[in-house]
Amino acid sequence: RLSMMTAYVSNALRDFKIGNTATYNEIIAEISYSNPTAKQPQSMTQFMAPGRGEAGLTSQQFFAWMVAFTRTVSKLDAQCHLLVHTILQLPWTSQPQSIVAIYVQFLGNLVSAQPHHCPVVLDAVATGSASPAMLQLEQSNRAHRALQHILSIVPTALTTLYPILVLYFPHKHHSCSNHRHYLQNLLRIIDYAPNLRHQVLSLVIDRIIQIDVEIQVEREEAGSESEEESSEDENENEPNLGGPEQRRPHGTPTSGLDAMLRLLFRYFTRFHYRLDPAHPTTREDCHRLQLQKSLRQEFFHIVLDIFETIVLTTFKSRYTQFLMFHQCALDPTFPDIFLGTLISKLCDYPNSDVMRIAVAAYTSSFVARAQYVNPSMVRTTVGLLSQWALAYLEQYEKLNFILATQYAAANRRTSAGDSRGGKHAVFYAVVQAIMYIFCFRWRDLVAESPAHHRAQPPAGSHDLGLPRGPDAWCDELKELPRIVTCSLHPLHYCAASVSKQFTRMSKQLNFMYCYSHLQPGGGSSTPTTDAGPAPTVLKADNQPVLHTDLNTFFPYDPFNLYRSAEYIESIYKHWDNSSLGPRSEDEEDSSSEEEESETDESD
Repeated sequence: RLSMMTAYVSNALRDFKIGNTATYNEIIAEISYSNPTAKQPQSMTQFMAPGRGEAGLTSQQFFAWMVAFTRTVSKLDAQCHLLVHTILQLPWTSQPQSIVAIYVQFLGNLVSAQPHHCPVVLDAVATGSASPAMLQLEQSNRAHRALQHILSIVPTALTTLYPILVLYFPHKHHSCSNHRHYLQNLLRIIDYAPNLRHQVLSLVIDRIIQIDVEIQVEREEAGSESEEESSEDENENEPNLGGPEQRRPHGTPTSGLDAMLRLLFRYFTRFHYRLDPAHPTTREDCHRLQLQKSLRQEFFHIVLDIFETIVLTTFKSRYTQFLMFHQCALDPTFPDIFLGTLISKLCDYPNSDVMRIAVAAYTSSFVARAQYVNPSMVRTTVGLLSQWALAYLEQYEKLNFILATQYAAANRRTSAGDSRGGKHAVFYAVVQAIMYIFCFRWRDLVAESPAHHRAQPPAGSHDLGLPRGPDAWCDELKELPRIVTCSLHPLHYCAASVSKQFTRMSKQLNFMYCYSHLQPGGGSSTPTTDAGPAPTVLKADNQPVLHTDLNTFFPYDPFNLYRSAEYIESIYKHWDNSSLGPRSEDEEDSSSEEEESETDESD
């Protein structure tokens, strides 16, 4: 019977090529799942089992047709596109395994014998595997096996597959379940199609950051000040160095972002730890372990490249950047590579000011918040930032002296003036980064020296064991007092919250005294570039300009998403000022009182 069915289809295709389309059209009508009540061709009744009904083809009919199509695949050329399209619409994933096997075989034979059908085959299989309607796990697995089979036969089909995946990516306003389901299937695809990994992850992270930014913008436009105030009240242990916010309950617009980030965190973790022999004993185990290390490095650099091209150039993202934060925690070598990349971008003068200011913000926030950043990395980072700031300051002072001497007669002395915030915005960003790191990681900046550098607390006070004197601190901090108190007045132009906190802590930790360099009120001026206002998204091509609030951008402020926080909490450093002891009685108003006191002493 199967041979007769094959002959029937073969004859129909032959007649179709010479203009006789009757039997060809009958076949299309017969197998069309969208028209289950189509009249059955009389010539085929003897081969078909009865009882098709409204459910479409029976299993026996389905199998017979697919065997016939598989055997005649060489005749399904471009002219037969309508028949091919109809076959691709058949609900094959819900059929018995015998039908699934012959259908997958048909797909492989078709793309191999007739490559021009490859785009429509990939479209049908890929979109089917990622369809939200395909709720059964087994059906999804079958679609993925079919896609993997096709890609193994035609590796060049990857170039055709990627645009299809982009085309069907859910719109950012679609439901959370749609995004989650589609992302799950994309992550499965790049497991058996690793050459697509970079492109697909770039696509996913780009879509995630769009949602992330839109959520933050909508919150601002809706008047998020009250929400932030209530959030800060609930995070009393956090100083106002950033903008912590409440965790959003499930069902809000943030839940979709939360779900997708959770999937990526889980994928990153599983990719890093899978197939890793716990105790390699054989040569094969050692070889596999080395291969896995290479794959991890490759994967890390993919994520790093996406961070550089998408995340770093986007302002107002709140959570997407934690993908890099999480990735760096998976291997001790990753934080050093990440920080090296950031510092190199900061020192690369062809980069725009916007880019370099963002780099400074990421550097400080990462070092301050990542628990896995060891003390050596903290000191090295502070040292590199201090070297850059000192070199900038010395160049500025030298140039200022030359210009002042040259134009002294005309009374045109060049000084920073009111526009210095814009002219020196990168310098202020770097100084702010150093102060921010100091506030969070001061313990790692204490010199590794004997205990005599510790201050002896007064009788009856808390035994704080705080550092005392300049020798109590690491060499990387030696130039910081000069930088902070220089004529460019960074405490005045940096974020007020950071300036105030640094001033208070540096005094209490016996590092330096700099209240007189604070503007009354903590310094509310904000550095801007000379180009004007900025949009939400900042690109490195110098087209957009610096946002006036960029100096208050702290990329790794507390992570407060409800579900995905489990991947961040254990590696995240929260603020802890318990070791600084209680505030003095007059410290609530220290920014003004201390300044007046120092002024009186100088008089």
